[in-house]
Amino acid sequence: MLSNKRYDFVIAMGDDTTDDDMFQALPLNAVTVKVGSISEIANYNLPSQTDVLPFLQAIIGRQKGSGINTNSTVKKRLASALDFFKDLLKTK
Repeated sequence: MLSNKRYDFVIAMGDDTTDDDMFQALPLNAVTVKVGSISEIANYNLPSQTDVLPFLQAIIGRQKGSGINTNSTVKKRLASALDFFKDLLKTK
């Protein structure tokens, strides 16, 4: 999918030991987030899995006072991804 170079925005998040390999394989402008342990390769680190949904909500501006101005196409795609993750968490 990445070889087509047809993407507006790439975000990768993970909490596994192999995530650094994934982060390195992504384009330089990708947003990479390591969850849990610290990664020197990832752009950002989140302390725990419970921080992931608030982080995504802040990106799409659903959080009050987030002050983040994001492209509307990116917002729609992230909102869709956020809804997917919420539904996924409900099934467990």
